[in-house]
Amino acid sequence: MFTGGYISSFKGFGIEIEASLKEPVENRITLAARKAIVGDISEQKGTLAHLYELSEEEKNSIERLQFKNKYPSYASDAVKQYLKILPKLEYIELLDDKSKFIGVMLASDLLGKEEQFVTSLESGNILIDFSKLIVTHYVDSNTSAIDTLDRMRRNNEKFLPLLNSNHSMEGVVTESSLEKSIADEVLKASNKS
Repeated sequence: MFTGGYISSFKGFGIEIEASLKEPVENRITLAARKAIVGDISEQKGTLAHLYELSEEEKNSIERLQFKNKYPSYASDAVKQYLKILPKLEYIELLDDKSKFIGVMLASDLLGKEEQFVTSLESGNILIDFSKLIVTHYVDSNTSAIDTLDRMRRNNEKFLPLLNSNHSMEGVVTESSLEKSIADEVLKASNKS
């Protein structure tokens, strides 16, 4: 419908809909993965103790973890525990050594690969070793809904991270949430007539 041919308006059946596809995507949908655990995930830093101290509500709200590339002290067992204990965890955010965004991947893609993941982080080869799993394209808070959808389609991505002006990740825009937003707008307009 809107997504295939990038229709910006629709007239038919007595219904006139002007889709606000030029509106910033951040204003159209609720971003996924807004709640994150940031910082070091290593037994040496005591973050497993922090993990176990989280309430069930907190554990159920965390959707994203951050990891720094070229960081020498992650423990694969700690990574496994985070993946196991956080039921809503969906995304792994990757940062450079200056804490700037370099990519994001699905947490489910790490299952069974925790040791390789930690080794790749420590050596600084994460973008090479996991290149097929890491999304490096992104949108910013001013990118329109239609441009976001176009970028997803051109790069064959089901989601894109949304970065703020400091190049920090605010959350994730999913293709399904964007398409639902557009469809809801069409249905809402059709119910008014």
